[in-house]
Amino acid sequence: MEKLTSFGYEQENGYIHYIKCQLMTIDESIKYLLSRISPKHDNKIIIVDSINDYFQNNCELQILYMLNGSVKIRKFGYSGEFIFNIIN
Repeated sequence: MEKLTSFGYEQENGYIHYIKCQLMTIDESIKYLLSRISPKHDNKIIIVDSINDYFQNNCELQILYMLNGSVKIRKFGYSGEFIFNIIN
């Protein structure tokens, strides 16, 4: 398994656009989560058909920005997911 973090964005059509970047901890990702951004990258954007497909990408940490404003986070090796609702 690749030791990477992925940042994905849910689209209106149900697709997910995401990038993979270097592995980070949840603590290191907080600055991105709070602003709903991903790190600067030179990687290509990957497009998958669904949320389920996104969470099959085998990255160590997977962050998904949802259209409803919440953020879903899954960590490889743990069952379930964290769901954050950012309140301004």
